[in-house]
Order: sequence, then structure tokens, then C-alpha cells
Amino acid sequence: MKLRHAAALPLVGWYLMTPPMDAQHNVRSDLPLGQWAITLSFDSAKECEAERSREFDHSLKDLTDPANMSTDQLIRDGWKVELQRKCVATDDPRLKGN
Repeated sequence: MKLRHAAALPLVGWYLMTPPMDAQHNVRSDLPLGQWAITLSFDSAKECEAERSREFDHSLKDLTDPANMSTDQLIRDGWKVELQRKCVATDDPRLKGN
């Protein structure tokens, strides 16, 4: 491949996106992606999905750990958010809309 052809390749990264919560601790996954928080960024979709899966597993462990009963509402709120997280390409047009 010639150098001028390489410049035409899009440089797409990936974001792990987290939906916001309202004052009543409801996950607002219905809001446009442009209003979600960028939690982490990655070079590839595979890396993003691996991290999302790792964090999902960690949250599941917290949710089912009897030692967390004193903070169970906080854990449940975190779990609700965790279920809605998404990996999104940095060039996804939905990120521009609010």
C-alpha cells in the first residue's frame, strides 16, 4: 500500500460510553449518545468490548457479594448503569447529536 492510500484510511477509535442517571437514580439510556459520558477510550472495538465485559463481571461479583449488603442500593444503581454501557466508534454520528 502506498503512503497516500494509507492516509485515506479512517482512524477510528472506540469509546466505552455510560448513560447518565437522573436524580431518582433512573438510568437514562433513552437520551442521545451525545449526552452520555465517555468512560474510557480504546484503539479497537475488541479492546472496548473486553473492558466492558470485565467491568460487567466485576459489577456482577459486587452485586452478589454478601459483604455489600450495607451498600446494596449503590451496587444496584451501578448495576443498572453497567447493563446499559456501550462501545461506540469515535466517528459514530450519534455522538454529535444532543
